[in-house]
Amino acid sequence: MSARSLGALGAAIACLAATRLVHDAAASQRAAWPAQVDLPYAPSPEAAPYVFLGYRELGADLMWIRALAYFGGKDDTAAGLEGLIDALVALDPSLVRACEWAPKAIGWVDHGAVADDHLWAAHLLERCIERFPDRWQLPYLAGQVYTLDLETDDPALRAAWNDRGATLLEHAIRMPGAPRRIATLVASLRTGLGQQERAERDLQELILTTDDAATRRTLIANLAALQHAAADRILFEYEEVRREFEARWAGSLPWAPATMYIQLGDPTPPYFDLGDLAVDPPLPEPPVYDPPPE
Repeated sequence: MSARSLGALGAAIACLAATRLVHDAAASQRAAWPAQVDLPYAPSPEAAPYVFLGYRELGADLMWIRALAYFGGKDDTAAGLEGLIDALVALDPSLVRACEWAPKAIGWVDHGAVADDHLWAAHLLERCIERFPDRWQLPYLAGQVYTLDLETDDPALRAAWNDRGATLLEHAIRMPGAPRRIATLVASLRTGLGQQERAERDLQELILTTDDAATRRTLIANLAALQHAAADRILFEYEEVRREFEARWAGSLPWAPATMYIQLGDPTPPYFDLGDLAVDPPLPEPPVYDPPPE
């Protein structure tokens, strides 16, 4: 082989080696880049009815199927899931199942969820509460999002979220079919917010209105811990109070749930005492006038 041929072969080998080095360096740099994730297509809530040419239910069903297939797949994200659910709810707000599913799923996407994603879930649930006021699962889930899922180092924001979550949970446990066991979480939140009297009052109401003996014992134990009192004494007192309460309830509004009777109270009698008209009501005290200093 001539010298010229050997030189050409050496140059070719050097080019191949340099190409290999450049490829390895580029691959190493590319591996350090953040992963690029393609979000699933979802029309905006405003455009969704036009995209599906007015076939709202069909479009909502397609978005629901796409959301279920997208979640749990490779590289699913909170943003992708939010876009699909927002379009779905805009198309068909009656799909309450999606409203309950999305806040649970958002925390389990591959790339994780941040505070804004959990706030999105809370706001979605609060919009659904307005549309489905009789479904206790919605305020229950929203309360959990505010109190358990949202995290912050800001004490004022933490207190505000806990207060909002406790209010939603209190609303949920007063609805028919709701589990009363979450009253323990509510009492803990109220106590942490410095609202022990409110926590005690809510527990007292739930003890009176619950029908499950095991749940009542748990609630009494929680109240005893708050008041630093004996549970047996509280149980004895509440048995007496409960009998009086049930007697008033049966005599006033037996057709209404106990929680409604507590809110409405005894009905106004259809008459008034004529003796009240014969007695002049006490006049208010005249205001005290302090002359300005001279």
